Amino acid sequence: MRTKNAAPTAEQKRWREWLVERGCFITGDIPQLHHFIGAAKKAKINGMSQKVGEWAIIPLCYWWHMCPENPDNVDWFKKRFEARTGYTEKEIFKALADEYGLIPEEVVEALMRY
Repeated sequence: MRTKNAAPTAEQKRWREWLVERGCFITGDIPQLHHFIGAAKKAKINGMSQKVGEWAIIPLCYWWHMCPENPDNVDWFKKRFEARTGYTEKEIFKALADEYGLIPEEVVEALMRY
């Protein structure tokens, strides 16, 4: 359960909405949002600890996210997912962040270092 202080910001909510509208990165189907690091994760940005976990999400359909029938789903078989799709979670995030264009660059850089 989230605490009041852990709720996504308005900017992070817009990012989530954009990802849902865009669809699964692999298929374009209706996505589920996959956190590739924990939602509460923090990183040092400009010398201060800031919550970045709510930015660290990518849209994947059920099949690629966690479907037990898919032996290459990202939740259970990350290395096989990467081999099968040709993408790491960070590569997907970076491509989407560049396409979206509204995530602060220092946040993107911090997440790419994670």
